[in-house]
Amino acid sequence: MLGPGTATAGWIGVLVLLAGFLVVSRWNVHHHSESIVAQNRMNHLAERLRGAARDEEMVGFAPSDVPTEELAHDLRTTHDVFVAALGDLRDLAPYDVADEVEEINRLHGAVDWAAVELLTTRERSEDHDAAVARFRVAIDRMVAAVDRTGLGARRSLDGGIADLASTDRAMRIWSPIVFVLCSGALAAFAVQMGRYRRRIEHQVFHDALTGLANRTMLNDRMDHALAIARRTGVDTALLIIDLDRFKEINDTLGHDYGDLVLAEIGPRLIGRLRDSDTVARLGGDEFGILLTNISGAPAAVRVAEELAAALREPFHAGALSFDLEASIGIAIAPDHGTTSTELVQRADIAMYLAKTSHSSVALYRPEADQHSPERLALLGELRHAIEADELVLFFQPKNSVRSQEVTGVEALVRWLHPTRGLVPPDDFIPLAEHTSLIDPLTAWVARAAARQSRIWADQGMHLTIAVNVSARTLGDLTFADRMSAIVDAEGVDPSAIQIEVTETSIMREPERALVVMNALSTLGFSIAIDDFGTGFTSLSSLRTLPVDALKIDRTFVSNLRTVAADAVIVHTVVELGRNLGLEVIAEGVEDDETRRALDALGCTTGQGYLWSRPLPAQAFERWMDDGGRRTGSLSSER
Repeated sequence: MLGPGTATAGWIGVLVLLAGFLVVSRWNVHHHSESIVAQNRMNHLAERLRGAARDEEMVGFAPSDVPTEELAHDLRTTHDVFVAALGDLRDLAPYDVADEVEEINRLHGAVDWAAVELLTTRERSEDHDAAVARFRVAIDRMVAAVDRTGLGARRSLDGGIADLASTDRAMRIWSPIVFVLCSGALAAFAVQMGRYRRRIEHQVFHDALTGLANRTMLNDRMDHALAIARRTGVDTALLIIDLDRFKEINDTLGHDYGDLVLAEIGPRLIGRLRDSDTVARLGGDEFGILLTNISGAPAAVRVAEELAAALREPFHAGALSFDLEASIGIAIAPDHGTTSTELVQRADIAMYLAKTSHSSVALYRPEADQHSPERLALLGELRHAIEADELVLFFQPKNSVRSQEVTGVEALVRWLHPTRGLVPPDDFIPLAEHTSLIDPLTAWVARAAARQSRIWADQGMHLTIAVNVSARTLGDLTFADRMSAIVDAEGVDPSAIQIEVTETSIMREPERALVVMNALSTLGFSIAIDDFGTGFTSLSSLRTLPVDALKIDRTFVSNLRTVAADAVIVHTVVELGRNLGLEVIAEGVEDDETRRALDALGCTTGQGYLWSRPLPAQAFERWMDDGGRRTGSLSSER
């Protein structure tokens, strides 16, 4: 038997061992937890710096229709945000990152120089393209350095979590023994440790502001859902949501109000989704939604439309109320991709398609994917064609319907490719209209038209040359000034150039279009509405627009003598133009019977193969030397 002294000594020994176990265990958990908190802080600082770098990249590659002053302001703003984030990384990071900060700061200096060059070369497309390339290289190098810093932070964080998990496993083994000696102390310690672990895991997989899943959790759940979908054959959908005009709230009222709006997004989305769906904040004002086991694209589109409607309801932040809209892109697995990377990329493409088409929801379409190899190759070749003058203008005359004398011409661009031959306009103009190339292409056509106008004027041939302008260009508030600079450089009066815009391009952004058209009219350019009758221009809008001519779409003119409804439309447009004091031009006049019918209706001007197909400048001059009237050989060609 053990004596009282031995028992007491043993009990004291057990108590000392227990105390040592508790002290060491708690110290380990505390050490790992504090390390993870510090590493998580470092990770957040790196993510913030990366977000600032991406914002600077997005501003640098802003569409060319953004005014230079606005672009300069945005570049200064993103520059300041990036510098502040870099300073916080240097001053607040729990580890010494002086070398990384120095390297990133050096690369950011190169980005600043490239950004300045972007601003100063915007009016010179050749120099600007080179500046864009240099900016792309500089920003990619800087982002790569930021990513390396962020990757180190994330690896350190993952190691800390692994260490904490290892400690957790050790505790589970020793807990029964400790529980026999002091169950209360053990229970309290286990609860505390569980709280630490749950807090850390929540920080790693959730967005701090909204409490929603973050990009890491969304990717994890997407990989899991795609694995199930491959086994079962069910569809999975990814929705990318970007809030429109959210930047205006931050810029006008500050980030505190913006954060209040962002916090309200999650409840609205979750309330219209199933429990099995995942809502994540991807960063800034961008959200992702994973829809599992969904019955194809139509169901995904219906869900997206319901979410878009929910986001159109007013947001409340304090005493203020905001109206926002969202652009939602949809990608379906396996139709649009079988990996999480492919789905994210294609949902993002669809989101930008929704944004540029001013529709709330867009489903990914392969033909709209600007990242396809063929599309990228043709884009590169078109950029080179603009710089290398592989383009050429053809001219189609506009004739008096009654006298058949030439009253003006329309400039039509053609691409003489060195290996493909003559590339049809339908193959490259839509491609340019959906990219930033439409601006240099329009500028090339305008310069070439102005130059040809001066050449013809020197020869005594004074003809107004019409230039077609896309919807994207019409929404550029600097377009009028750029056109003025072009005609001044070529020594041509603005009245020698007519700007042709379609009804649909006017109605796409009517307020901006009206500002640009008024500026063009004030400078002396005449304006014609092309394809009139196919859009939705109201009479009240037409009355306020600074328009000089209406062009009746060829679909109505070609059926003028056979379809009574088309004849009524043509007659109505002619009467409308006459009452408003506008010139009316009928497109697609292909035979003398149609010309006489137009003359009887009072239409003054026609354009079409009856007189001539589009011709290069020299061929057009020869045609004019022959009298500028219709010829059988020309009118028969299509």
